[in-house]
Amino acid sequence: MKVDCVGLACSECCRRYWITVLPKELEKQARLLRISEKNFIEKNCVLHLNLFPVEGPGGPLVVSSVFLPKKIASKLKKHFEPLPSHFIVLPSIAFKRGKNGACIFLSKNLCKIYRARPRQCELFPFISIEKIDLALEYSFCMALKHKPKIPRVLLEKAQLLNVTKYFEAVEKNGFENIWGFLPKKGVACLENNFLCAISKKDFLELFNIG
Repeated sequence: MKVDCVGLACSECCRRYWITVLPKELEKQARLLRISEKNFIEKNCVLHLNLFPVEGPGGPLVVSSVFLPKKIASKLKKHFEPLPSHFIVLPSIAFKRGKNGACIFLSKNLCKIYRARPRQCELFPFISIEKIDLALEYSFCMALKHKPKIPRVLLEKAQLLNVTKYFEAVEKNGFENIWGFLPKKGVACLENNFLCAISKKDFLELFNIG
């Protein structure tokens, strides 16, 4: 499933979410803007950590709460009592958001890199890995209002495979080796919701690299 949002005058998904990007997608975006990948990341991107609580160790990218940076642990304690023993921590690179909260590439309801936008943007709102009522989950989405008879769709298998391979590569080779160049600042999110701003130092401390 693919949605062409041009002409819908919506762009709500660009305003509500941190847009993460895969390495090969970023290559295309940098090429479209005719700048190096390093300059693209430096100018347009932030580090992005998405945390999900789990009980007990085991599994890829699972981190003990003991090893969380103090700033992140402090913010998490406001949401949990007691703090879960472990978290799945998914590290990515995301597009910056402007003062209005929207993706940095959104201008007058149009995407400035639309021809090279991330695959998740192409697929939205059909991005769930579980069967959900899309009309209820994304009631703001104009595309769904144009297709009211599509209540449940799973994330495209090819995209799910790409994301899975990405995190497997991060687990095996290290985040820094996957990207080569890292932004100086970032954000931590709890189950996709903004938690706090973080520094590159916080990020490297968490993954014990650098």
